[in-house]
Amino acid sequence: MSLLLTQCCTTKVGINVYGLFIIDTSTPLMVTGTLITYGIVVLQFQLDKDSFKKCHYNATI
Repeated sequence: MSLLLTQCCTTKVGINVYGLFIIDTSTPLMVTGTLITYGIVVLQFQLDKDSFKKCHYNATI
């Protein structure tokens, strides 16, 4: 009985992709989190680029 429980708890259920990785229920959540993080970083760089254009001509001598 304990062998069955051990096998059930440690076996990953999902789609095996050519033996490279397993797509399971947490994969879509990880992909979504990665895309949201990428979007936030790109947005911050865009905002930084816009503020650099505004401040570029305010140099003091």
